[in-house]
Amino acid sequence: MKRKKIERNLFNLTLGLMVKQPWLQDLNKPLLSLLEECTYERQQSLLIELLSNFEFLDSIKIKQLLERTISQIFNDWGLSDNNTQIVAMTYDDSADSGQSLLWSLKPLLAQEDKHPKLVNRVGSAIRHLDQYPNIVLIDEFAGTGSTVTNRVKQIKADIDNVMKNKKWDFEVSIKAIIFVGMESTRNTFESLNIDYCCFNWLKKGIAQNYAGVALKKAYKDMLRLESYLANEVSDKPLPSLGYGRAEALYYHEGGNLPNSVFPVFWWPKSYTGENRTPLFFRFQK
Repeated sequence: MKRKKIERNLFNLTLGLMVKQPWLQDLNKPLLSLLEECTYERQQSLLIELLSNFEFLDSIKIKQLLERTISQIFNDWGLSDNNTQIVAMTYDDSADSGQSLLWSLKPLLAQEDKHPKLVNRVGSAIRHLDQYPNIVLIDEFAGTGSTVTNRVKQIKADIDNVMKNKKWDFEVSIKAIIFVGMESTRNTFESLNIDYCCFNWLKKGIAQNYAGVALKKAYKDMLRLESYLANEVSDKPLPSLGYGRAEALYYHEGGNLPNSVFPVFWWPKSYTGENRTPLFFRFQK
């Protein structure tokens, strides 16, 4: 199916967007390519509105959140660095954002003369439990809450086992810090019964920003745009509306985009199998 070319001044259409989201100026070519994929002007307007609501973290904001992390741990929660371990919310040996944050914390911790134990995998935290019984899990983004749920359940079970086997009798605490999370995950965090902190809560891009007829039209337009995308790439199915239907609008400069973001912004192939020029790129193993 050949889509009708929309005759419209895309420069004028994106001018206001560039003012609100100046980081998009460096992505002008893929942005225009994305808008040219649209069949109707209403679809273009939807994409412009969604992009205007993106939460963008550059290196300056990331540093600020890292500093807030240190303050949260040692000031707000009052933990001591000599018995606290900060643990990346990583399960296996694949690189992820939690490990990146852990590495970036190092110089800031040194600046504050704080020297907690830094651990790059959840499973390794148990090795240091007798010396560092205060565990703080950290991660960059929570789209559905499934990752933090699984990690907390895992570490609680591991703690129970080692405490019984070694006949230890001391208090262990588990806390979690997330830089950015979807509001829809709040109940999930609450159900974990641990202290946690999320610095930025995000609304669902369509569900929580539209209502009534406008909501129905927005979903119709987005699903139509998704119909132009390949159903599967490298055995990975298209995550409609973002993984878990999270509808995320989030981008960390230089980071690997979460699959919770609407796939129209990052899915690499069209329904014909051709390569797209996506706005963002995501590495998928």
